[in-house]
Amino acid sequence: MIGYAVDDAGIATVTWDLPGRPVNILSMESRLKFVATIEQALTDDAVKGIIITSAKKEFIAGADLTLLQTFRGKPAQDIMDLMYPMRTLLRRMEKSSKPVVAAINGTALGGGLEVCLACHHRIAADRPDSVYGLPEVGLGLLPGAGGTQRLPRLIGIKAALPLLMEGSRISAQEAHAKGFINQLVPADQLLTAAREWLLANPTAQQPWDKKGFTVPGGDVATLEMNRLFMTASSKAHAETRGNYPAPAAILSCVFEGLRVPIDAGLRLEFRHFAGLVRGEVAQSTIRTFFFAMNDARKLKDRPSDVPTARFSKLGILGAGTMGGGIAQIAAEGGLEVVLLDMTAEAATTGRDRIAKGLDKLVSRGKIAAEKRDAILSRITATAHFLDLAGCEAVIEAVFEDRAVKDDVIRRTLAVTGAEILFGSNTSKIPISELAVSTSRPDRFIGMHFFSPVPRMALLEIIKGKETSQETLAQTLDLCKVLTRVPIVVNDAPGFFTSRCVSTYLNEGIALLREGVSPALIENVGRQAGMPMG
Repeated sequence: MIGYAVDDAGIATVTWDLPGRPVNILSMESRLKFVATIEQALTDDAVKGIIITSAKKEFIAGADLTLLQTFRGKPAQDIMDLMYPMRTLLRRMEKSSKPVVAAINGTALGGGLEVCLACHHRIAADRPDSVYGLPEVGLGLLPGAGGTQRLPRLIGIKAALPLLMEGSRISAQEAHAKGFINQLVPADQLLTAAREWLLANPTAQQPWDKKGFTVPGGDVATLEMNRLFMTASSKAHAETRGNYPAPAAILSCVFEGLRVPIDAGLRLEFRHFAGLVRGEVAQSTIRTFFFAMNDARKLKDRPSDVPTARFSKLGILGAGTMGGGIAQIAAEGGLEVVLLDMTAEAATTGRDRIAKGLDKLVSRGKIAAEKRDAILSRITATAHFLDLAGCEAVIEAVFEDRAVKDDVIRRTLAVTGAEILFGSNTSKIPISELAVSTSRPDRFIGMHFFSPVPRMALLEIIKGKETSQETLAQTLDLCKVLTRVPIVVNDAPGFFTSRCVSTYLNEGIALLREGVSPALIENVGRQAGMPMG
């Protein structure tokens, strides 16, 4: 689990390698083993320096969220007692006279990065696929092992706040540019570089433990920093309406923690962390946005006895906003796409709309021009149903008109055959009723996307009365190619999402009829946590 070896020069290498896991996580067992191993190195007179690294492809992916879920409603002191050994060890490690270097071979997130921040020096493998960050805020938490105290002291408050408040994940190159990665080296030279640094630096001290230390970029008490905190606080409240306590807690940790010595700041952070992790907001966020979302992405509900379907060509009926968005994500997923509309002009306009959206991404540096060209090359705009021949699946995204949908379904199946996987993007027409347009209702299913499609990950999959398990399984396979997050629901009026939205809107209308001010209705909608009034 935690390897330990000491070479002839007195360099101890501590290697994370959690058994039975594809990545290292900070489970309770691994935490305690790490604490014991580092203590062994610190108390061994033969050890002159310590390397912390990983035997897996990545370094440490973060906390064991299954462990954190056991903290729901638990007394804060009990939580602090469980987490205390690791936090204490990190502080003892950085105050030791023995130099410690993190040899970061891959991705380091959350608690994994906090382990690195407690080392005297950080050397990372120069890998373009590695990411670094403190994403805890996205789960309703804050970095609980010193991240809110060490990162701003290392790179400055202004540079650290976006990483803490937004949970940003950045590349090794960006981390090096920001200053919390000291060196970048080729992966095969990582341990050699770490050993060389230790031998060249027989003693080491963290910047904040040196006499006369000041926070880089400006002390927390300066007028500029006060303005920065006021802006950050206002922005956080505008985005969360006070429904998510983590951003305010992070700001408090930095604002108050950097006014006192680091040990006091670490205690402040620990209290905030314990308060958040036991609360309903963090616990519900972890359950929904980690466990449930991961289950959905992994297609947990896919019928297991159906072979995985492979797709190469997809037909899209309707080149409007929705059809164009579906065509774009399909082409991004590597599929050949036939984008069909009633006229060649309408189909071409739809493809041009996709091109304009991709051009914006190129101009912003989000994608390369070559990738844009490759995506567009996979999209064929047409008004001829015969071009749908060879498609393994078709998704209709035409007007919400029963007669129009019935017409395009029948004309499509005349070309492709009724056994093809056929999805409808309808948001309200019953799937079982639309399925009467085909002789194979078992091959018909709802695929309700959301606008704008490239940015909205959710895909509502609706089973009709006769939709087969094979069709459901293949639709989920297609969903994975389209990189959507699926929810599977039964056919019922409004399905699931439209029923939720309708209930929300109807309540607003009811309040209006009762004489409540429209402005108050909008504000209370947002205060309840809804993204729109």
